[in-house]
Amino acid sequence: MKISSFIIVCLIALQFYILQSQTIDVSKWTVETSLYSTNVALFIPSMKSICIGTSGGLIIKDDKDSVSIYRTNNGLLSSDISALGYDSLKKQLWVGASDGSIDILDFTSQTWKHITDIKSTNSLPKKRIKCFLFSSKAIFIGGDFGLISYDQNYAPGDYVEKIGTITQGTAITSLQTIKDTLWVTTEKGAGKIWMGVTSMRESEKWTVYTKNGLADSSLIGSIVKDDILYLATVKGISNYQNGVCTLIDTKGNQKINSISLQGNRVVYGDDIQVYALDDNQVIPGSDNHGILTGHSSSSDNTSILSLKSGGIIILKNSISKKYIPNSPKSNLFLFLAISSNGYLWSGAQDDRPQGFYTFGDNMWKNYSNTTNPDFAFNGFHKASAMSDGSIWLSNWGGGIVQAKPNTDTSFTYTVYNTTNSPLLGIGGGGYVVTGKAAEDRNGTVWFPNYDDAGEIGPVLIFKKKDGTFGSYKNGYNPVERKYSVCAIDNNSTKWLGSRNGLGLLYFNDKNTADLNDDIWNKLNTSNSNILDDIIKVIVKDNNGVLWIGSSGGLNAIYNPSIILQGKNPSIVKVSVISSLNVNDIAIDAVNNKWIATTNGVYVLNEDGTEILKRIDMTNAPLETNDIKALTLDNASGKVYIGTELGLLIGQTTIINPETDYSSLTCYPQPFDPNTGNTLLIKGLAPESAVHIVTPSGMPVISLYTKSGLINWDGKDDSGNIVPQGVYIILTQSGTTNKAGFTKCTIKYR
Repeated sequence: MKISSFIIVCLIALQFYILQSQTIDVSKWTVETSLYSTNVALFIPSMKSICIGTSGGLIIKDDKDSVSIYRTNNGLLSSDISALGYDSLKKQLWVGASDGSIDILDFTSQTWKHITDIKSTNSLPKKRIKCFLFSSKAIFIGGDFGLISYDQNYAPGDYVEKIGTITQGTAITSLQTIKDTLWVTTEKGAGKIWMGVTSMRESEKWTVYTKNGLADSSLIGSIVKDDILYLATVKGISNYQNGVCTLIDTKGNQKINSISLQGNRVVYGDDIQVYALDDNQVIPGSDNHGILTGHSSSSDNTSILSLKSGGIIILKNSISKKYIPNSPKSNLFLFLAISSNGYLWSGAQDDRPQGFYTFGDNMWKNYSNTTNPDFAFNGFHKASAMSDGSIWLSNWGGGIVQAKPNTDTSFTYTVYNTTNSPLLGIGGGGYVVTGKAAEDRNGTVWFPNYDDAGEIGPVLIFKKKDGTFGSYKNGYNPVERKYSVCAIDNNSTKWLGSRNGLGLLYFNDKNTADLNDDIWNKLNTSNSNILDDIIKVIVKDNNGVLWIGSSGGLNAIYNPSIILQGKNPSIVKVSVISSLNVNDIAIDAVNNKWIATTNGVYVLNEDGTEILKRIDMTNAPLETNDIKALTLDNASGKVYIGTELGLLIGQTTIINPETDYSSLTCYPQPFDPNTGNTLLIKGLAPESAVHIVTPSGMPVISLYTKSGLINWDGKDDSGNIVPQGVYIILTQSGTTNKAGFTKCTIKYR
C-alpha cells in the first residue's frame, strides 16, 4: 500500500478515536535578577574563589574567570543575600539572606543544604542574617534578630535576643573570637562572653561596652589581629587589649563603612578609598573607582571593593580589576513586552524610576538618561510591541519613546513630547505623562495623554504610519484625563482604563472626521458590573473579546461592538478566580488567558470558565506570589513573569500553529521514554488531531492541540510505556483538513 493511501486509511479509522487534550505544562524555569548591587563579598584563598552576595543572588568567580550564578531556581531559597561565611573545616560556604534563609554550599560535592528555622519563625519581626562565625563546636549566626548558635549537625542551640544590657532587638553587625571569648558588635555597642557558659541567654553573663574608648556606640564591624580586637564605627576605630578599649587616630577619616584584615595589616574603608590603619595612608589602587559601599579582604592580600554603581573591584598588590556582572539594573519587573525579534523589554514604574532594560541572546542591556541623554526622565512604566517591530515606551514626565528596529539587535530611539507632538504636559507644562500605547488595524499607534491637574487637553494622541500626529479631547468629560492604559477592539473602539479610579472610558470616531458623530462614554462601578474603578489592564483576545483586570478582579466584554448601536456593552464578572487583584493579562497562541494576580498566575481556558493551571511559590521558583507583570512569546512558547523580586522565565508547549504540516518534525530521535523526557512534535497546523500508530496502523494514542507543538510521553492511551520500535505520527487539522505525517523511533538504553 502507498504511504498516502496508508495515511488516509488510518485517519478514517481513527476519526472516532478519543482524543486527549493538551495540558498546560511549564518547565525549564530560569530566574533573572539584578546582580548589580553587592551586599557582601568574600574571597576564599584556598578555593581561589570570589563569592559575591547581591540583591539578586550569589556569584562565585574563580581564578580562571569562570562564573557560576545561583538564584532561587538552582540552589538558593532567597535571592537577597545579606551575609557570607566560609567554614574552612567542612569546605562549606554559608549564604544568609534578608528573609532569614540560610543556604549552605558544599564545595566538594557541589550540593546544597538549607536551614529555614529563622525564616519560618513567625515570632521574629526582623530576620536579616548579617554575619557568621565558625568554631570547632558551633556555628554562630548574627542578624537583626540577635544571636543564634547551631551545632555541627545543624541543630539549633541558644537563641540570644538580648546582648547583656544592650536593648533587645538591636541588630548584630559582626562576630569574633579571641581564645575562649566570643565578641559581638551591635548597632548600640559591643558585648563579650565566655564561650563555656551554660547559656548565653543569661544577660548577666555578658560584659558590654558602649562608650569608653569607642568613637561611637554604633559599631559596623570588627576584626582580630594577634589577639587584639579592632572595633569600627562610622566615626572611628578602637582596639581592645588587656581589658582596655583605646580610640585610634584615623586622621579625620570619619565616614568609615568597613574594616578588614588584608594579609597581616588592618585596613578600613570609606566611600572613596581604603586606608591602612597603621599610617592612615591610602591603599594603592583602592581610589578613583567612584563611590564604595564597603570592602572585604583576605589573608593573601586580596581586597574586594563594592561599587555603588554596580559590580566590584578586585584589588591585589596595587593592581585593580573591575568586574560587573551582566544583569538588569533592578529587581523590579513591573511591565513586560516582547518585540518581534524575541527581545524582552521591562522596567519599573514612575514612583521608582530605573529606566528600562532589555534581554535578548542571553544578554541584558540597561537604558536610562545616563546612557541616552534624550530621555528626560527615567520613569518608564509601560511598554507595547507593535507590528512593525517597534516598541513604544510610556514615560512619567518625559513623554513617550519609540524604539524602532535598525537590525535584529539594534534600535533607534525617538522621544515624543510637547516639542514634536500634540502631547501636553501636566497642568499645561513640560512634564509629559503618557499611558500604555495600542495599535489599530491600520498601523496607527494610540496612547493616553495623562493629566491629574484638571487641565483641558488631549486624552488620546495618535501617530499614523506616515508620521503625522493627531489628538482627541475627552468627549465625555474634557477635564478627565487620568487614563493610563489603552486597548483597541476589532471595531477600532479605543478603551481607556484609569488607575486613579475613573473606571473605563471608550471612544469610537466611526471612521469619520466629524467630531459630532463620535461615540464617548464611561463605565464604572456605579453604572455597570465593573468590579473596581481602578483599571490596571485591558487586553483583546484572539476572538475580539475584551478582558479587563482591576483591583477587584477580572471582567470580560463579549460584545464590545454593541457600542456602535448606542448601547453600553454587557460586562461579565469572571467568577472562576473570585475577587483577586489582577495586575496583568496575557493571551497565548490558543487563546488561553494568563492572569497575573497578587496570589500567583492563573491560566484560564478560552472563555474564562475554567482554571487550567496555577503558578505560585509552591510549584515554581518564585519568591513572592504578588505577580506584577506577565507576557508571552507565542513564537517560542516562553512565559515571562515579573515581580518586585525578579523575573521568572518558563517554557510552555503553546506556540503559534503553522498553516500546514510542511515543517512537521519530532525530536529527540531516538526517543527513550524511561529518561523522563518527552517527545516534542512540532510544526502542527491549527487544531491538530495527532494520532500515533504502529507501522501496521494499530492505534497507540490520539492527542489534540490548538498549539503548534505537543509533547508525547511515550505511553499509550492506557498509560503504559510503548515497546521499542518505529511509530508513525499522523496529523490532521480540524480547521483546514490538511494532513501530515512523520515517524519516530523508540529505543531504550
